[in-house]
Amino acid sequence: MTTPAPVTGSFSPTRLEPSALRIAGGWAALVLASVALTGCYTYAPLRDPEPRLGESLAFELAEPLPADVARGVGPETTRVEGTLVRRTDTDFIVSVSQAVTTRGRVHRWNGETVSLPQVYIRRVQTRRFSAPRTVLVAGGAALSFVAFVVTRSLLGGGGTGEKTKPLPDDGDIQ
Repeated sequence: MTTPAPVTGSFSPTRLEPSALRIAGGWAALVLASVALTGCYTYAPLRDPEPRLGESLAFELAEPLPADVARGVGPETTRVEGTLVRRTDTDFIVSVSQAVTTRGRVHRWNGETVSLPQVYIRRVQTRRFSAPRTVLVAGGAALSFVAFVVTRSLLGGGGTGEKTKPLPDDGDIQ
């Protein structure tokens, strides 16, 4: 019979290498910083009655759009998101980042400018930073990172360094 390999120690979270902890902490800080800098945003009603130039806005459009307006933003478009470039007495001129259709399709734009007549706009919302969502996403990312590191013993923890006796052969069991 063959002798089984000796069993050596077990994971001990109290025996983590200090340098490994610094490395893991650095990576965790990098992940959290990237999430925090990117942040999460929501659209909310305007605080001021008039939107400001350069503000990120979402325009909900009336349905059905006249053909001339639909040609500019696309057929079946119900929402246009972008930055307000200029405003006239009758139109919002917007640098568009995306348009959403009645079927929920999102079409990405590259900042093309369109004119949206105010009479066909049902609602205007502004883009705002959402601290609760950002904290939630950052916390989830941090927990995922910690779970990944701990489940793979990447911090240098492990056995106690002591050798143990091999398990007895089947014939030695009483």
